[in-house]
Amino acid sequence: MSGSYSIFPDFIIIGGGSSGCVVAKRLAENPKHIVLLLEAGPDHKNDPIITEPMKYGRSFRSIYDWKLFTTEQKQLLNRKILWPRGKVLGGTSAINGLAWVRGNYQNFNDWAEKGNEGWDAKSVLKYFKKSENNQRGSSEYNGVGGPISVIDIPPDKLSTVGTACMLAAEHCGYKINKDINGLEQASYPSL
Repeated sequence: MSGSYSIFPDFIIIGGGSSGCVVAKRLAENPKHIVLLLEAGPDHKNDPIITEPMKYGRSFRSIYDWKLFTTEQKQLLNRKILWPRGKVLGGTSAINGLAWVRGNYQNFNDWAEKGNEGWDAKSVLKYFKKSENNQRGSSEYNGVGGPISVIDIPPDKLSTVGTACMLAAEHCGYKINKDINGLEQASYPSL
């Protein structure tokens, strides 16, 4: 786009990932606010790489990825590891199979113990719940009415490989977790 504009935003949100989109939506709910959401990546125009979760691996190193790598990892023979980060509306959530996985509760509690008031798991949970519209309904760990739809993959849409991996994990004694965003994350997620 080119040209000059006489409208000045009240808020500028940089980054159209999950958080940026939710913040922009919440601010824009007030009709007095002019909100500008900036995203560096291209429009995905219903590209199956983005819209079909089982094709998520194709988004890595694509136009939708910042193509970042970690620093050298001593424990991995000083290799640098690909660290996919989304460069598209939806951010990394758009390129990770559209998975909705929150941080580990203990990590939040550790941050709070280090002096980051309000970052404990109980405090941030209410914001996660407020941001989601979970098909499972409202519960201790799930919210409804928010701008981010959270659904389980219907059984008829499960991939053969994904199902085989889940069954193999269960055979090896791993607990199959029906809600990876519940209290316990140390398990194999139900696909």
